[in-house]
Amino acid sequence: MPLNFRPLGTALALALLLAACGQKGGESERLAVAQAYLQAKHPQAALITLKNLIGEQPRSTAARLLLARTLLDGGDAAGAELELRRALELGATPEQVEPALARALLAQARYRPLTAQFAAVNLADPRAAAEVHGAVAQAQLALGEREQAAAAAQRALQALPGYAPALLVQARLEGMAGRVDAALLLLADLLVREPALAEAGRLKGDLLLLGKNDVEAALQAYRSALAAQPADAATHAAVINALFTQGDIEGAAAQFQRMKAAQPGHALTRYHEAQVAVARRDHPRARERLQELLRVAPDDAMLLNLAGVTELELDALAQAEAYLARAVQLQPGFVAARRNLARVLLRAEGPRRALAVLQALLDDPQVDAETLTIAALAQQRSGNGRSADALFARAAALKPMQPAVRVALALARLARGQADAALAELQAIAASDRDDVADVALIRARIGRREIDAALQAVAQLEKKQPASAVAADLRGRALTLRQDKAGARAAFEAAVARDGRYFPAVASLAGLDLLENQPDAAMLRVRALLQLDPRHVDALMAVAELRQRAGARPEEVAPLLMKAAQANPLHARPRLALVDLQLGARKLPAALAAAQEGAAALPWHAEMQERLARVLLASGDLNQAQGVFARLATQSADSWRGHLGLAELALRRNDLAAAARAASQAQARAPEVPEVQRLAVALALRENRSADAIALVRRMQQQRPDDVAGYIFEGEIQSALGQRGPAISALRKAVTLREPAQAPALLYAALLQGGPAGAAEAEAFARQWLREHAGDTAFRLQLGNAAMAQGQPALAETRFREVLAVQPHHAVALNNTARALIGQKKPGAAELAERAARLAPDQPQLLDTLALALSSEGRHAEALQVQKRLLAAAPDTPMFRLTLAKIYLQSGDRPQARAELDTLLRASADFPGRAEAVQISRTLGAS
Repeated sequence: MPLNFRPLGTALALALLLAACGQKGGESERLAVAQAYLQAKHPQAALITLKNLIGEQPRSTAARLLLARTLLDGGDAAGAELELRRALELGATPEQVEPALARALLAQARYRPLTAQFAAVNLADPRAAAEVHGAVAQAQLALGEREQAAAAAQRALQALPGYAPALLVQARLEGMAGRVDAALLLLADLLVREPALAEAGRLKGDLLLLGKNDVEAALQAYRSALAAQPADAATHAAVINALFTQGDIEGAAAQFQRMKAAQPGHALTRYHEAQVAVARRDHPRARERLQELLRVAPDDAMLLNLAGVTELELDALAQAEAYLARAVQLQPGFVAARRNLARVLLRAEGPRRALAVLQALLDDPQVDAETLTIAALAQQRSGNGRSADALFARAAALKPMQPAVRVALALARLARGQADAALAELQAIAASDRDDVADVALIRARIGRREIDAALQAVAQLEKKQPASAVAADLRGRALTLRQDKAGARAAFEAAVARDGRYFPAVASLAGLDLLENQPDAAMLRVRALLQLDPRHVDALMAVAELRQRAGARPEEVAPLLMKAAQANPLHARPRLALVDLQLGARKLPAALAAAQEGAAALPWHAEMQERLARVLLASGDLNQAQGVFARLATQSADSWRGHLGLAELALRRNDLAAAARAASQAQARAPEVPEVQRLAVALALRENRSADAIALVRRMQQQRPDDVAGYIFEGEIQSALGQRGPAISALRKAVTLREPAQAPALLYAALLQGGPAGAAEAEAFARQWLREHAGDTAFRLQLGNAAMAQGQPALAETRFREVLAVQPHHAVALNNTARALIGQKKPGAAELAERAARLAPDQPQLLDTLALALSSEGRHAEALQVQKRLLAAAPDTPMFRLTLAKIYLQSGDRPQARAELDTLLRASADFPGRAEAVQISRTLGAS
């Protein structure tokens, strides 16, 4: 019976080939094995073979070139670049290396390095020359340099007529010029010659989608391209994006699973995993994936754009702005990144900056409805009602039924005071749109208007639409918090965390409630539970540091926690900024400078990080270097106001009012609505005795941001300084009604006290009411204690300070002030409290001064003298510290030494807050 022979399976054929080559084989045999693996579509086996070969023969250029090609085809462009550059060093020819190297740079979106290295390269081999010129053309196209891209594509076609990538660039240029039909004709000819060219089919889909707005035809083109090249990651990505355009999130997620099966390790696969997570509102997961990708490709504008959107959704506005500003800097023509940056600036109360970012898009006759809507909102918030209405009308004409446009129009009406119509429109959109944008906007508007019942009804509607929504439960908790329903709020926040354990806003709210109930351990457990799910969650890592600080940890114990957060999130500025601020607050200038320099080096494009470096240099006394950093910041397009602001402050330090005014004027021209810029303008006006101008500036701040307490506090402080008690109280009364009143209650209390007996009674009535409604306001209780001390009521002050300690037992200032109150009553226990305060903040001179007084009050004079002498050695020009030293000598019975210290003090200091007390003690000593 004859034997039936069948073809050998691929794996068996490869095994026989390996056996024929011997256990290892020579270079050529093992290269042949790797090639066979690649032909059999086993790239991982090829990679192992090639890496083993290079390990044994590191100078093999052929192995490195094949490894580079394999890595590049598999999506590891950075690894391919390394191998190609090494091959070039080992003697490979430019024709062998440069075409693939150009592709690798292109795949990493490193467009500037690509054009800089290869724009002028001319290779002898026609195909190699075409490949390099084609890559340059694609890079220049991505940079928005259309004329240069057209010229590079033409050079590629001259080198190799019919070269497909160059023809694709020409088709893209036709499409970008609005000649969609001409572009489609070019592609039709190309696809006849190369029907399996996935990129041509993909571009056809892009043109149908973007140029013809025909999603179904675009999807058909993409799927035809996928049928020809099932493993093409970019075409999978195009299908996913088209499905997102249709709002088919689940369809996009299913396509992603097919993409993952075809290309599990490809960078685009990981990118779209993040994109799907964003669409499903799983922003923590998206953040995690994007940070992994950005570590490999920190200058990929597409990644930076999606990372910016993710941070925006997580309310991390500063980080979102940094990512998006970098994306726009890398690719000025990246429409989505520019638009998203404007959205962030608008949320961050920077409408003029948002308009500046959008201007390039608004000048384009093909501007889209979303861009027009954002620009309209920016114009409205800048006070330009007519311009806003015109832009809204253009947006509505383009997309009259688009929910985002309708929501924006409703919010614009709300801002104009047309609340009933605006809220009704938001309610109608929420009822008809399956997304939650209108629902969330409606709920937030209701909460902002303190319409709690209506807000809760809207939350219930959102939960019917999205039963598993953590956002809905969190918004319910916020509404119930305003109703003072702590139990209900806690239950709502607990529900949000049960739905999504990584939803930080709800975790933070619960931790805040725990702290109000003096349960810091419970708060820490909540945050650590989130970190078990997401170990690199930047907000949670920073919350651990904050909770440890509140629990009394010293700066050197908190700093490693912030360092850990920075290491886990290297592209996040917040941990680095917090670390610098921690070291500055502890007066550890060398450590602050080291942290600022490391952060500035890691994030050279992050303006706030660079600004913080300049401010640390300023605090260190290095004015020249600080000026250099501020000057560099002043040349940046997006954040130049920071540089001009710093230069103005430097000029004020040098008492150069003219230079300060010039720099402040530049800052105002670039960012007139930024609070820091406005504060500088107010400070300059006051410095130049222009009080009317200062008042006008703060009134403008109030008009621009009626819900921001800063403008009202500013006016209260200015009016108080001018002796205008009535206007000061009026401004501060408005401030305390705002959602975040900051230090306004304490300032109002102090202003009321200045009105004699009637004012004191009014102040006490206000204090009682405020504390009834805001039992957890420790800052206000601290102020009440300070006021009592100033009025000579140490017993009352002690009560107030101990109320603070009941909530925050490790509050260094409250411990210190309680010790002062005990000293004033001649009660025991001051030293123990002062020692605790000094341990918590060992570098704060005022706390050491209290400690010395407390030690002396309990008869520990030698220790007190040691502390105070050390303090005076560090700050010899502080009169109050010398006065304390004199008091300690007097209490210890050393009257001559006390008299000597007082004589030195009174000769050296003509005027200081304790001079009257020093003179009185000196007279007592003289009379005795």
